[in-house]
Amino acid sequence: MKKFTALSISLVLLSAAAFAQLADGISIGVEGEAALVPLIATQEVSEGANQAPSGQYTHFGHSDSGGPNFVQLNLAGENPEGTLGFAADFRVYGGVFDFSTIAVGLPETLPGYWGVDTNAHGWIKPFGSDVLKLTLGSFNEDLLRGKIGDSNWYAFTKPSGNADSIFTRLGGRNGALISSVPVEGLFIGILAGADGVNLVDYFTAQVDADTIYQFLQGAVGYTIEGVGLVRAQYVGKATSITTASPTDPEALFSRAELAFAYTGVEGLIIDLGGKVPFAVADWDPVSSNKIVFQAPYGVSLGAEFASGDFKITGRVDGEFGKSYKETDVVSVSFGPEIGILLVPEYTLSAVDANLKVGVDVSALIHGDSTSKNEITDVSTTAKGGFELGFGLWAQKDVSNGWIKAGLAYQLQSVAHANGSGTLDDEIAQGAFSIPIVIGFSF
Repeated sequence: MKKFTALSISLVLLSAAAFAQLADGISIGVEGEAALVPLIATQEVSEGANQAPSGQYTHFGHSDSGGPNFVQLNLAGENPEGTLGFAADFRVYGGVFDFSTIAVGLPETLPGYWGVDTNAHGWIKPFGSDVLKLTLGSFNEDLLRGKIGDSNWYAFTKPSGNADSIFTRLGGRNGALISSVPVEGLFIGILAGADGVNLVDYFTAQVDADTIYQFLQGAVGYTIEGVGLVRAQYVGKATSITTASPTDPEALFSRAELAFAYTGVEGLIIDLGGKVPFAVADWDPVSSNKIVFQAPYGVSLGAEFASGDFKITGRVDGEFGKSYKETDVVSVSFGPEIGILLVPEYTLSAVDANLKVGVDVSALIHGDSTSKNEITDVSTTAKGGFELGFGLWAQKDVSNGWIKAGLAYQLQSVAHANGSGTLDDEIAQGAFSIPIVIGFSF
C-alpha cells in the first residue's frame, strides 16, 4: 500500500510537471540538484581537540549548495487581477524517504525528509496596486538583498558567506511583511515575527507584544535610474544576552545596515554594504555580574563584471570590533576577520557556447584575539589563522539544466574564537575532492 501511494504521488507530480500548468493563474515547476563525489581524500589531524585520521571516501547525496540532494516542487498562483496570490515550495531531500519526517525548516542533516523550503505564503494587494501589499507565511523578499552572492561550488572549497553579508534580505520561516511602492523606484518594507519568534507558539501560549516588537525589521530602498540602488534598514533581534545563543550571539543582536549597489555601467555591478550592531548590556542570572557584548561591525564589498565570454565575480567581507566582557571575571577582544571570494570564468564559445570553465578561490583570515582574566590580571592571546579553499571546474549547460565537474581542495587550517567569551582553537581537516554535480529546472 505504501509503495502504491508513493508511486501514485510520483505519477501525479510527473504529469503536472509535464503540462506545467494546472489551471488559469496557477503554475507549477520542478527544480533540483544532485551530486556524486567519487573521491574525497582527507588529511590527518594529529593535534588539538578534533584529531582525525586521514581517509579516502566516496560520497553520494551532497548538492553543491551545501545540503543533501533534493528535488523541489514549486507552486504559485494569482487571480486574473493580480491582487491575490500564493506560493509554496515542497522539497524532498536525498536519503531514506519517510512520510513521518514531515518538516518545516529543519536542518538539512537528516537521512531523508520532505518539507517546506522557502515559500509557503499568501499575499494580497487590497487596493489593487503595489501601494500596499501584505504577505503572510514563509517567504523571502530579495529586492533589497545584496547583489553579489556565494559561489555554487562552495560546498567543496570553503564557505564564503552570501549576499546577506552585504545587505540582509527581508524574509523568514514564519512572519508577516507589509510592503509598499508608493512611487516608482521607492520600496518600503516592515517585517514582523519572521525568525525571532515561532508563530506556531501563538496557538498554544500567549506571547508578549514586546517579543514581537523587538524582532521587527524595517527596510527602505530607492532605485536611482541609471545609477543604482540605495537602501537602509534596521534589523531587530534579541535585546538580552541571556535570550541569545552563546555560540553565535552576534547574529542575534539588533543592528543598522546601509548599502549601495552601483549599476550605471553595462555589465558591471558594485555593491557596498555596512552593518553597525548595537552593544547589549545584561546581567548574568547566576553570578549577577554585568555582561557587555559588542557584536562585530561589518563591511562588505562585492562586484561582478561581464564582457563577452569573460566574467569575474568577487566579494570581500570584513568584521571587526567584536568584544565580550563580564565584570570582574573576563574580557575578550576578538580579532578581525576577512573573508575573500573570487570566481573568474570563461565561456568557450569558439568550441561550444554552452561550455564554460572557471576557478573558485575562497579564503578566511582570522586576526589575533586576546582574553584577559580580570581576577588574576593575566592575558592570553590566540593567534590568528588562515583558511583557504580553491577549485577548478567545467560546466556544460543543456536545456533546463547543467552538469558541472572539477577538482577542489580545502587547506588544513586553524580557526579560533567561538563567541561565548572563550578562545577555542579548532583545526579543520584538509580535503581533496572530485565533485560531479547536476542541476535542473522545469
